[in-house]
Amino acid sequence: MGHGPDIGSEEWKSVIEFKLGVRGNQGVPDRNSREWCRFVDDLL
Repeated sequence: MGHGPDIGSEEWKSVIEFKLGVRGNQGVPDRNSREWCRFVDDLL
């Protein structure tokens, strides 16, 4: 779809975690879960 990862892809989710400073941290929910979405929402 152009430059950068496609929204919602594994690569996109990895970038989101990186930019939030949580990539690789314990306690980050699985990227394919609703909990991950809530986790990111709470950080924002």
